Amino acid sequence: MSTLGTIIAAVVTKETAAARTIGANALTVVNRKLPKREEPVDAAYQVNVTGAEVPDSVTRIAFGSTFKVEYRIEITLIAPNDHDAATNRDEHGDWREAVRADYMKPAPLMAVSAVKRVEIVPGALFDRSKLNEGYDYNQITLAVWTYETRAS
Repeated sequence: MSTLGTIIAAVVTKETAAARTIGANALTVVNRKLPKREEPVDAAYQVNVTGAEVPDSVTRIAFGSTFKVEYRIEITLIAPNDHDAATNRDEHGDWREAVRADYMKPAPLMAVSAVKRVEIVPGALFDRSKLNEGYDYNQITLAVWTYETRAS
């Protein structure tokens, strides 16, 4: 499995183990290519773990074959809002705080030995374009750095 795949799998495992809720609704955690909820198939309240739209950043370290690689991972809470701008707003804030707290701890992705640093990327509380479509998309982006060696 690729380093990115291993990181995403570790985040999915971590989020599943957290067993978070929004109100009385349990959150299903899924691994996707992009944050999206399929209406008739997916749970109404879910968390998508995806790679970000931003490309990976690869920087050679000195003159060797070791590289610093930055991956961006998105953790997106998707919930129905029934075109109501206030319901569950506080619960979304609580979810966001809990997720951030988990990744602000030392070595939050210990299961992946290549990971050397994890930071939270600033982002908006809700994706406003999705609010008008009847969904609350609340996203947290992680910047994850690894050091990877490639043979010449």
